[in-house]
Amino acid sequence: MTYDVEEFNNNPDVMAGERCILLRDKNGHFNILPKGDKIGVGDTITIHRTNTGDLVTHGKSRIGIGDKVIIVPLKDGDLAALSPGINPWRDCIIIPKTTFPKGEEHDPPDETMQHHSYSIELSRALDPFELANARFDFSIGCDDRGVQPWYKCGGVWIGLGAENTNGDPSTGTWYWPAGDPYRTIRGQPVCSLDGSTACMVGVQSNDYQTWCIQDFMHSLYPYGIASWPVKWIHIHISQQSSLFFYNYTKSRLTQATICAGGDVRSGWCEGEVTGNVLD
Repeated sequence: MTYDVEEFNNNPDVMAGERCILLRDKNGHFNILPKGDKIGVGDTITIHRTNTGDLVTHGKSRIGIGDKVIIVPLKDGDLAALSPGINPWRDCIIIPKTTFPKGEEHDPPDETMQHHSYSIELSRALDPFELANARFDFSIGCDDRGVQPWYKCGGVWIGLGAENTNGDPSTGTWYWPAGDPYRTIRGQPVCSLDGSTACMVGVQSNDYQTWCIQDFMHSLYPYGIASWPVKWIHIHISQQSSLFFYNYTKSRLTQATICAGGDVRSGWCEGEVTGNVLD
């Protein structure tokens, strides 16, 4: 099936690479139906038959007064109004990045780690005063062994690094709003993955597994901000009060998404973000 490229380019809620449903209107023009919200048991959805005979759905959607919708005839002759999904990242451009895991294994290796750490290199540096939003997704595992297992599911420290760090938390210019996690006395984490430590201002968490931080450069850091361009973001996860002790860390960072230039819209903290799984 061919399609009009301009239809996609002019629809801000369609992202490059997305699979969409194309519906032809009575004038022969195609209308794009992007994916909606994730469906659950009991949801009412519309099933479409493709030209290969497969059955597909675009998910579920909500319709409000004044919304533009696509009207389609159903099998029994009734009419259904379909509303496209909304891309919550539409006004905030996702910044490409490369992630370098830098965790430390035990000797001998086992199912836990001394710490899981990740240096995230942004394709461009963030100005410390620009509007940026960050989303971090975690896989949570808990272990209460150890001398001071204050964060049994993992405490998370966040650092902002200048280009001269090359992602190494021991060199160059870093800002650690909650304390440097690699020091013996390091302060509390930004937040813990089990809720045992209150999150710093600005962190919104969805069952502690997904963190969504609006205005990342400012709201998370009420006591000061980096005063230089930020090229690296470092995420550190460990379980004890200090790395001086033996840590039994199981939680991991599974996904990180940084966007800049505008506000995110409702829904950005829900579901999966395609194309941003850790490298």
